[in-house]
Amino acid sequence: LGYTQFFRVKKGTFEGGDGMIIDGKVYIGSGTRTSPEAVKEIADYLRIPTYMVEIPKNGKHQEDMEIMHLDTFFMPLTDSKVIGCKDILRRCMIYDFQSGKRENLLEYLERNFEVLDMPPEEQKKYAANMLVVEPGKVIVPSDYNFQTTKTLRDNGAKIRGQGLKEG
Repeated sequence: LGYTQFFRVKKGTFEGGDGMIIDGKVYIGSGTRTSPEAVKEIADYLRIPTYMVEIPKNGKHQEDMEIMHLDTFFMPLTDSKVIGCKDILRRCMIYDFQSGKRENLLEYLERNFEVLDMPPEEQKKYAANMLVVEPGKVIVPSDYNFQTTKTLRDNGAKIRGQGLKEG
């Protein structure tokens, strides 16, 4: 594929759906698939503002899989606008490796971004797992996540992917 590996996690586990870069800051989810040890190791390596999002575990396999990665309930649309399921965002905590501060994720996001809400029933169908091809331009499986698609459109996003089928 022609890529060069520049870092390999040695402690714990990391999966790509848990990593996001927004406006030069790194956000990494820690929960079912990515361990806190891996997030700390990545933060130490990068030496740029890095935040760990603590994803709660429900203890039930299906419910944990519905929030297995950060991108299953949250997605940045631009450097100032994000979409996510507020019901889940308010249950998560965020840890700033630089300051050592830990706080509620939804409160942090609402202070720093415009936060668009996603209905829980659509989040469970992975509505957040969209592809942002450039700021404000997204590819979504919109034929079964009507409210999320409407929210995106109503807030200026350009949508592609109508008619995609689940499965």
